[in-house]
Amino acid sequence: MTLGLGLASPALGGEAEAERNRLQEELVKLSQKNAWVGVERIFRQLEALDVELTLEDHLLGAQAAMEGGDMLTALIRLQGGVSLAIQSSEPSSPYQQAKGLIGELQSQYGLVHIVIHD
Repeated sequence: MTLGLGLASPALGGEAEAERNRLQEELVKLSQKNAWVGVERIFRQLEALDVELTLEDHLLGAQAAMEGGDMLTALIRLQGGVSLAIQSSEPSSPYQQAKGLIGELQSQYGLVHIVIHD
C-alpha cells in the first residue's frame, strides 16, 4: 500500500526548515519505490530534527515500521500523527487512512504485559 502524500511545512528556522523539506521529499521518493528500510532511516532522521512532523510523515513512518514487522512502533506513530492532525471525514484523507490503520492494528494485535519473578 503506497500513500499519495503532499508535503506541508509550517514556518521553521531556515536550516531546520530546509533540512526537513529535503528529508520529507526523500521520504516520499523512497516510499514510492517501496524502499521501506530507507523510509525508516529518513523518518528517524526527521524525528531527530525535533520539528513538528506532518500526519503524512507519521503515515509513512508507520508503514515503514509495519513493513519491518514492528506493529507497536507503527501504532505509536499513527496515534502520534492523529493526535496532532486536523480531523477530516473525507474517506481518502490521511486522517481517515491513519484512523483505519489504527483500527486494523488494534483489532489484529493485542498488548501483553509480561512480569518475570525470580
